[in-house]
Formats: sequence, structure tokens, C-alpha cells
Amino acid sequence: MTVERSHANTDAQVDLFDLAPCAMVVCDRQGRVRRFNRAFARLVGWLGKAPPEGRFSDLLTRPSQYIFGSQVLPPLQLAGAVEEIELDIVGPAGGTHAVLLSGVQLDDPDTGWLHYFSLTMTKARRAYEREQLDARSLLDRKQEYLNLAEKLARVGHWHVDLVQRTSFWSPEIYAIHGMDPSGGTGPSFDEIMARYHDDDREAVLGIIGGAIAAHEPFWFQKRLAATAERGERIVEASGLVEVGAGGQATGVFGVLRDVTDTVKAQHDLETSEERYRLLADNVPGMIGYWDSNMVCRFANRAYLEWFGRSPEALIGRTMRQVLGETLYALNRPYIEGVLAGIDQAFERAIVKPSGETGDTWANYVPDLDAEGRVRGFYALVTDITELKQRNLAELASNALQSAVLSSTNFIVIATTPEGVVTVFNKAAEAALGYAADEVIGKQTPALWHDRDEVIERTREVNRVLPEPIEPGFATFLALPDRNGMVSRDWTFIRKDGSRFPVRLNGSRILDASGTVTGYLGVAEDITERRNAEMALRSSEETFRAAMENASIGMTIMEPPGRWLRVNRALTHLLGYSQEELLELNFRAITHPDDLDQSDLVVEQLLAGAVDTSTIEKRYVHKTGRIVWAQLNISAVRHPDGRPQYLIAQVQDITERREVERVKDALISTVSHELRTPVTSIRGALGLLAGSMADTLPPDVAKLIGIANKNSERLNLLVNDMLDIEKIASGKMQFNVSRCDLDGLVAAAIEDNAPYAEHFGVSMVVQGSQAGLYVAVDAARFQQVMSNLLSNAAKFSPPGGQVEICISATDTLCRIAITDHGQGISPAFAPHVFAKFSQADSSATRSRSGSGLGLHISREIIEQLGGAIGFESPSHQGATFWIGLPRV
Repeated sequence: MTVERSHANTDAQVDLFDLAPCAMVVCDRQGRVRRFNRAFARLVGWLGKAPPEGRFSDLLTRPSQYIFGSQVLPPLQLAGAVEEIELDIVGPAGGTHAVLLSGVQLDDPDTGWLHYFSLTMTKARRAYEREQLDARSLLDRKQEYLNLAEKLARVGHWHVDLVQRTSFWSPEIYAIHGMDPSGGTGPSFDEIMARYHDDDREAVLGIIGGAIAAHEPFWFQKRLAATAERGERIVEASGLVEVGAGGQATGVFGVLRDVTDTVKAQHDLETSEERYRLLADNVPGMIGYWDSNMVCRFANRAYLEWFGRSPEALIGRTMRQVLGETLYALNRPYIEGVLAGIDQAFERAIVKPSGETGDTWANYVPDLDAEGRVRGFYALVTDITELKQRNLAELASNALQSAVLSSTNFIVIATTPEGVVTVFNKAAEAALGYAADEVIGKQTPALWHDRDEVIERTREVNRVLPEPIEPGFATFLALPDRNGMVSRDWTFIRKDGSRFPVRLNGSRILDASGTVTGYLGVAEDITERRNAEMALRSSEETFRAAMENASIGMTIMEPPGRWLRVNRALTHLLGYSQEELLELNFRAITHPDDLDQSDLVVEQLLAGAVDTSTIEKRYVHKTGRIVWAQLNISAVRHPDGRPQYLIAQVQDITERREVERVKDALISTVSHELRTPVTSIRGALGLLAGSMADTLPPDVAKLIGIANKNSERLNLLVNDMLDIEKIASGKMQFNVSRCDLDGLVAAAIEDNAPYAEHFGVSMVVQGSQAGLYVAVDAARFQQVMSNLLSNAAKFSPPGGQVEICISATDTLCRIAITDHGQGISPAFAPHVFAKFSQADSSATRSRSGSGLGLHISREIIEQLGGAIGFESPSHQGATFWIGLPRV
């Protein structure tokens, strides 16, 4: 086929078949090549104008020859045309090229009919699809890592769509509620509220309702109702309100964690602290605690009254400030001794704030951590002014002494120098189960001591004594006789045989001449304190193990940013050893451009503006390379609200950031680079298929039409990719106006009806309502409707029907588009609105498309303040709906 043209006085013949941009070939019924164009010659390496001997199928690989014989020739003979069959054709160097073959069968006066084929290279598209498949696979892995991190941290996330009244729960949310996540979609908003305790439900509704109304974040700690399988649980929730373009709340996103054990432990700890404070305040002796810097951290009522100070004037002050230089200098040797880990006991005369001089017996007991380091010491001070003025016999017969011994909760026992009991108070009777009459004058402390423990303590004592002693009462006398007083933990055995631990303070009783007249023991039942310490130790060990074995980086930081503890995962991420990281702070290895953001987050956490925060930032690896990380950071506070330390989870997202960067750059480059050549090709083919179509032979016009349709499809793909770029950069423009919804839908149906007819599908409007108005960009709305209507037509069976239903409430308009195809599989449902998502992603899929239309449609509708979704019962077709605010 040729056309005449004149140019610069030169007549020439232009063969449009030969100049077509895609490879084109004509074959007879025996498969021999009768004609081909230049593009085809370049593809297969033919140099001359006459085709070599052989058939077209000889140019294909063996698998493609089978496909050609089974999927190309039969449809051509039956239907007269085939479209986009993927084949591998052998190139000039022996390599193969993947091509998409389209063809028609046309009548020929000489041979009866001929096959006209066009071939388009698919290499670029296949590589692109593989890249998208890899990206989706990576995204799936990241989602798995997120679910695992939530499971390890026992924190889940949830989302409630306020427009559709639907919800999403992550797996850990189901676990917290003791529910099976296999049900699919999360429960409705009302069902979620029904899960809360009856007494807390209104408060939760009020908090969330207030947050929604004010568009503010929220936080609460409330109870979940008990179930038959689980008792009452306490959860801590925090969330943010999503606001649509119209300023209305469209959804709520939040995180939830089960804090039942934490709250219970905190309550138990506070109860224990209150109990110890009450006990300490009601003990007649003075009790104080000083840390290793000699700063007072605790003082009971008697201690405060002795020094004549308020708690504010004593707690937090140093011993030098409290005692003064003179008395501090006298006590300094004992302070140095107890800070070295050695018990100290001494007598001291002190001038009280009232001016009176009082005699005291002081016992400094070191407080050791699990590694044996001294954290501080207990100062147990007894006012012995009265004791120094009277002897033991007078005290024993004194009614006041009896009243004091009866009222104290401490076990008070006194003995003769030989060990026979002379005093056994009410607390001793209650604790040991013996009556005073059974013990006084008849028994020694061996009655309630563990013989094996006494033997073991005797071995310890003999290591420091010049002369060894035998196990017995002498074991208790050895150290008191040498140092004046001793304080140790012992095990007491009750009359019924049960055991309990005590802290026993023993001291000598001296008369005025300094002669030992007996021994005094004051014991405190420390069962609850031991249990509390064990519980605290167990909790710390559990946290330490969980942190150390976590698959993502975790750290505990001081408020200024110095790392107190780091796990192995963080050292692997940053390339430093644990020792090296503990010498640094987070600012030292944070990328300079991210310091301001990091400092701002820390400031907000320390100020209490937020409880938790998530940011993405860059670290500088020890080797110098950049590591992108996602930080989830929260503050742990003292009871008074002061920040105690920061806990952070650090997840490596370097690979994800690089994938996103490469993907966005590729999309931007490809879309912009393709737009100009595609526009030119589309214009040329459109001219041929339009005004010049009547001058072309029918077979050529058919091929030109196919090429023109493919160029249109490629142009749509480029436009979709440009829309994606605009959405990502926030540059998509919207011209919003008040539009008649019925007219918009009618126009969309009219525009897409010819496309549906191509598939033998009709479109029917159901429930049309006049007088419905929405605020939209009409062009963008038509773009969304075209995507939904064309998809419905493509996936409908031949002769099928697509139903369009318009409905409305007082505030919302809804358009539903229903097809009766095979529906959407449960496996593909979560990816329907993702970029480049297609239920059939194979290169030979039966329905074409870029996989961008639904993603773009969702972005457009959400930008217009609406919502989009779908419903697809198993093998019963699919219904895609759009919800828009009514105006």
C-alpha cells in the first residue's frame, strides 16, 4: 500500500506498511512469509526484501511454536483475530526476544486468505513487572516483621472507619482481646465498645467522642470486660483522629497494649511501699536511707522528728548538710566503712534541735545490688538515752517498757548473758506461735533458729575470729561482743514448723559500769519485702531477656540521650560493640541533618507533650555508611511525672527507603520520557486510523486500528504513572464545584458504554435519584468512574450486565457498581487498591491493565473527602462503591 506525496519537486512513494513502528508480517495459509516491514526485518535479522524460505513459525522457539499452533491459528480461523499472545522469537544473533503478537485473518483473491501479524517487544514490561513483584514481596515481608514486632512488644494497632463504621485489627489486637483473627474484617465500632467493662464503657466513649469532636489525640487506660476464658484485663490505648478534606473526622487510628500485669505490679509495689512506710513510721526507732553519694532518700517519722526537719528539708540533702561539719567528721569513718560493704555500729551523743543532748545507738547496714556493689546504706538509729540511765532490770519491771514492747510490730527478745530468754514481746508471740510463759526463763533462741543455718553462720564467723567457736548461742554473741552490734538476715521457725525470714538486729545490754548484763534482739519479718524484691528481680530479668533477644534494635536511654542499655540487634545495626555504644549518646551517631528532628522528639517526650513518638531518621554506621532507621520511642516516668528514662525500638529501613527511592525515580523517569514519543506515535496512528482510514486497504486499516488502540492503551498507562507522581508529590490539582450526581453518573455510563459493548456487556442504572449534589472535581470523578465501569465490564461474562446503583442518606451519597464475574479472591483482597496490583499478574493474562487505576481512584476520592471500597462474596462477582459527602 502506498500513497502519493510531493516534496521539493520530488515525487516519491511512501510505503506505510514498511514504516510502521512495530514489527509487521503477512503469512499465507501454509505459514510462509509473504511480506514483512523494516521493523520485522530488524527483529529477525533479515537483510533483503524477499523473505527466506520457510514458515513464520520457524522463527519461533519450540515452546512458542506450540503456543502459535494452539493459541494463535485456531482463534484466527474461528474468530478472525487474536490479541496480545506472548511468544519468544529468535533474533539475528541466536538470542530470543519476548513479543506480544496480535493478528487478523483477511480475505485474499489469490490465496483465499492471509494472516496479518503485528509484534510488540515485551522485554521492558516484563522487567518492570518483575520489579513490582519483588517490591510487593518485600512489602509483604515488612508487614510480617511489623506483626512480629507487635507480638514481641505486645502492642497492636487498630483503625476504625467512621464513615463506613468498619474496623481493622492487627493480629496482636485480637490476641489482647482473646479473639480468633480468622474471621476476616475487624468488629464494628459498636462491637468494639461492647468489649469494654460496663463501668468504663461510657468513659471510653466520652474520651474517643471528645477526641473526634476536637480532632485531638487521646489516651486512656481502661478495663476490658471479663469473659469465660479470660479474666478482667486492663488495656492502655492511644490514638489519633483522621480528618477528611472537608474538615470532618473520617477515622480513628490507635495502638493498644495489655498493661494488666504492669498495673497490677505497680499497684502491688505501691501497696508494699505504703505498708513499709506505715510500718517504718510506727516503729519507735529511727530509720533512714542514704545513697552512695550520701544523699538522704528516705526517713521515717521518728528520724524526721529527731532532726527536727520536714521531709522537704531532709530528703535530697547530703549527710554533711544535715549533720553539720563537726558531727559529719565524727561519723565519716563509719560512713567510709559501710560504703566499703561492712556493717557499722556505734554509739553517739547528739544535740537535738531542742538543745537537749540525746544518746543514740546507730547501725549502718550496706545496701548491695546483685553484683555486690554498694548502692547506699540503711541508717538504723535508736535513742538509747533512757537505756543508759536505767539498767535492764529496771526496764523489765517498768510498765512503760511493757507497753512499748506490746505496741511495736517488731519482734523484741532479750536474753541473759548465757542466752536464756528474759523478754518475749507480743509481736514475738504472734510471729513465732509461742506464749511468753513457754519461753521466758526456760528457752534460748535456739528454739526458733534453724540448726543447719546456725552451723553455716558459725563457719562464716570462724573465718574472721582469732579463736574458733562451736555452733550455738556463741554464734550470736561473737560479732556483737566484738563490734557492739550486728544486723543480719536469719530464718525463724514457728511452733507449727513453718518458716519465715527476718532481719535481726542484735546488741549488748550494758550496765552503768559497762558490764554486759544481757543481749537484745529486734527482728523484723521481711517476707513481704523479700517477695517484692524477688518479683522485681524476676520482672527485670524478664525484660532484660526480652530486650536482649529482640529481633530489632532496642535501647534504654537517659533523658540527656546517653545509652544505658543496648541489645545485640542494635549493635549489629550500627556496627558498634555494646561497650562502645554505652560510651556514646544518640546524637553522636545521628546524621547531622536529622539532629533537629531527633532533639525535638526527645524534648516533646521529656516535656510530657507526647507519650510515644515514631520517626524515621539516619544513623552513621561505624564504617561511615548511612543507615536509615524507624524509631518508636516512649518515656518512662517517675510517679511524680518526672522522666526517668527513654525506651526506643530501632528498625532498619535502609532497604525499604532505597526501594522506594528507586521505584519513585523509575516511575518519574519512565513516565516523563515516554510521554513525548507516545504522544507522537498516538497522533500519527490516530491520523491514519481516522481521516486517512478510507484510503487504506482494509487489512492495513485493521492493523493500523490495532496499533492505534495499543498506543491509546500505552498513553493511558503513561498518564496513570504521571498521576501517581502528582499524587505522591502533592501536585495533583482539583477544581471542586457543586455537581449533580445523577448527571455525572449518566455521563460516565454514556462514555463507557461502547467499551462495555466490546465485551458484550450492558450497563443498567438502578435506584437513580434526582436532586443529589456532591462537591467534586467533575473530570477527576469521571476518571474514577471510567476505571470502575471499565473494570466491571472487563470482568463480566459475555452477555453479562453491570448494575449502577445510586443511593443517599441525609449526609452521604453512595454509588455502587456491581458485576457478576468471578469476584475477588480473599488472598488478593488486601491488595486491591495497591499500586500495580492485578489479580492475574502473569504475562499472558487475559485482561489488560496497568494495575494503577484503582490506586489512583482511591487517592482521588480520598482527596475529595470521600471513601471507596468493595464487597466480593465468594464467586459472586464484586461491588465497588464510592461514598461522597452530600451538599
